[in-house]
Amino acid sequence: MPAEYMTSDAGCVLLLSGTVDIFDSASLHDAAREAAKSGGNEVSIHLHAATAIDTSATQILLALRRATQRRGGRVLFCGAPRSITAFWTAGGLAQELSGER
Repeated sequence: MPAEYMTSDAGCVLLLSGTVDIFDSASLHDAAREAAKSGGNEVSIHLHAATAIDTSATQILLALRRATQRRGGRVLFCGAPRSITAFWTAGGLAQELSGER
């Protein structure tokens, strides 16, 4: 499964692995929805094991970041490989989808 959600004392964690694309968007959306409604103030998105992310997955991550910020929380993007940061940079989203926001 390319998207897994889990909670910890510090908040919630979303683990992404492999290629996350439109075919995985339903499971990613479900995991992001769980993270958003968990009520935690911190969501960590771990991208260490991800190899590629398409625009549908990017849109879901943007929506999760915005929902978390609306409730006063923050999102931390961890370990994005160069292939993903290059994709986000080309789309003008690298600032929004990297590091802590």
